[in-house]
Amino acid sequence: MPDCPRIVPVRQTYLKYLLDRLLRPRAFHLSVISFIDALSKGASTSVGYRTYRELRVVALTVLSPRGMFDWKHRALYTWITAMSETVSLLFRYAESDYVRALRAHYSSRLQVRLDIVAAIVIALLGAYSWRSPDYHWLSVVCLGASVVLLLMLFAAFVVIPPLTFRTEAKFRDDYALTFSQDGIHFRTAHIDSQLQWSMYSRALIDRYSYVLYYGSRQFTVIPKRVFQNAEQQQIFEQLLTQHVSKIARRDT
Repeated sequence: MPDCPRIVPVRQTYLKYLLDRLLRPRAFHLSVISFIDALSKGASTSVGYRTYRELRVVALTVLSPRGMFDWKHRALYTWITAMSETVSLLFRYAESDYVRALRAHYSSRLQVRLDIVAAIVIALLGAYSWRSPDYHWLSVVCLGASVVLLLMLFAAFVVIPPLTFRTEAKFRDDYALTFSQDGIHFRTAHIDSQLQWSMYSRALIDRYSYVLYYGSRQFTVIPKRVFQNAEQQQIFEQLLTQHVSKIARRDT
């Protein structure tokens, strides 16, 4: 690996180093690794978020005209984009956002199809037992258990989600969220805080939203509809993949 020049607290030094190395195709792979390694070690505290934005511009201007978009250049450009970009979202929850997310949460925790099949089988057993006078008690127990199980599923997927949304005042606030490598800036009319990615232990992605879990049962819902475009959503997913290790996808 080639030696990386001494890092000094001037952003232009980094940009010039990367630009010079990019113009040497043979040294491209190792030089980029060397540069990223030196940068990641935090050799200078003055090099931060703004530098990454400048690096993205350099990558776009240098790589694009030369037609060098092979896998190495795409990897570099993706890395620079993820490091430099922030995702700023401003939205207010619609009832359908929370209802869909809570249903996705329940679906990930419950064996819904198995529960429905079990309820039907128990009900059939109860109906069959009713024909025998000696087993009326078993019939009543089976039918009662089947009804209770179906009512629980009905409540979880139909009653509880909209009821929870309508009774929680926080869902009527406007949310301003900014996601970056440094964390999440979370702001509402009542809250203004900077959160760390480590707060979230896992995530669930379904067709309509991103569900980010913190604690045992609490989660933050990010509706997919609030992203301005596909590129912004892709950058968010890159940040999510980098910082949250356990991600379950149910969006296919």
